[in-house]
Amino acid sequence: ICISNVTASSSVNDAIVTSVYDASGSFIHQAISGGSLTDAMNLPGAKVDGNNIYFYGSKNTGAGMQYKAILVKLNSSPALIWEKVFSTAVVNFSDDKIFDLFITDSLLLVAGTQYLNSSLTNAFIAKLDSNSTAIWQEVPSVNYAGENKMYSIVANNSRVYTSGTINDSKGFNGDYALYKYCDNAIPAVINSSSNLVCSNQNSILTSSVSSSSYLWYPGNQTTQSINVTQTGNYFVKNIEADGCERISDTLTISIKPAPTAPSICLVTVDSLSTHNIVTWDKTG
Repeated sequence: ICISNVTASSSVNDAIVTSVYDASGSFIHQAISGGSLTDAMNLPGAKVDGNNIYFYGSKNTGAGMQYKAILVKLNSSPALIWEKVFSTAVVNFSDDKIFDLFITDSLLLVAGTQYLNSSLTNAFIAKLDSNSTAIWQEVPSVNYAGENKMYSIVANNSRVYTSGTINDSKGFNGDYALYKYCDNAIPAVINSSSNLVCSNQNSILTSSVSSSSYLWYPGNQTTQSINVTQTGNYFVKNIEADGCERISDTLTISIKPAPTAPSICLVTVDSLSTHNIVTWDKTG
């Protein structure tokens, strides 16, 4: 499979050509994508995963040279399966772009840049499933706006590593940057009983994900499961050996107080039945 840019016409609008050859180099078929004024494409790269072809780069989405970062999936025919455009604010003469793609377990990780205005950009990375649905997107924090870009991305054991240029000092010259993102599972708080329990009952909360260590709030307990005895809003932080942390959502537990015991105020004897008559103040 060979993927390349071509000039679609004398107006120098770029298209993507996908050509398929057999093992001997004989041509099988070809498909052309884009090429109109508002559909021109620039292609930094392409990757093959099984019978699927992905190409990534930028696509013009407006007459004002508004290039947006794009990821396209084809089958081996090649026919279009889907096209994902990472949209930002409309900026003329922008050049949003995906620079790298990493494929793992039918999940897609991309790294690139997005324009904030005609001269300032933000680096970004994103994770998608095989149907182009975004799972998450991150923009690295920077001290100064400028030419912020992410050029490469890889993943290993739920850790994502990306490198590029980030403005951590004044001026438009970016500093080289290497980022590590924690992509391990987010824990959920599992409750062994109802969220509304009596004071003489147990409410055991457990982190759904096993980790190297745990920290519960409130209370600062450090085991995977805790026994809750007080009303409160509870959540857990899972901490891995390399410092990666994930925090669960909050679960509210309400502890009902025990009912007030009745106070006996008078005991008399019934003269006919010889039974005791107990009178109490029922205030509970």
